[in-house]
Amino acid sequence: MERSWLKKYFKAPKFPSRWTPPAKSKKQKRPYIIPSRFGFYFGSGILVLIALAYTYANQLIYLIAFFYASILFIAMHLTNNNIKSVEISELFIRNFFQDETGSIKITLQNNHSKYFARFIQIEFSEFKIKTIIPEIPPGSFKTVEINLSKSLRGQYDYPKINLSSKFPFNLAAKSLRTAAKMSSVKS
Repeated sequence: MERSWLKKYFKAPKFPSRWTPPAKSKKQKRPYIIPSRFGFYFGSGILVLIALAYTYANQLIYLIAFFYASILFIAMHLTNNNIKSVEISELFIRNFFQDETGSIKITLQNNHSKYFARFIQIEFSEFKIKTIIPEIPPGSFKTVEINLSKSLRGQYDYPKINLSSKFPFNLAAKSLRTAAKMSSVKS
């Protein structure tokens, strides 16, 4: 027993090579929620109401401020649940020639069993390409084809894809970032 324990700890550790590609080419990062511009205004209005209620010791203003705060937290929860189960199941970028229109085909999957995913925005930030999917039924796929063209030839790294949603009240935005594959433009 001691011998096997010693062998386990004295073996050379195996570190992954820096040059090996990741196992998943479309790895999803941790999602994050940020308030939208309207969400910032809404939150600052709540803070003003709390300051007024504290200054004047008015219980009704406290009640209204906490009611608005609960609306803000419910909106954040609904925004989180809207995009939590959506993932990119397929990404295909075909090669195309210079000054020709190429296409990127993205397939989104809603893994939730009961709820629709609504108003999912797909964005390539470097190319300033945005498209919105109105809804994805539960347990199904939705494929979107986005056209783009490049005037210079060469091989390009496509930027990360941002999936975001501001669904119920436009108070908060939830985003997922995923890595894209590479494509080339030939002359």
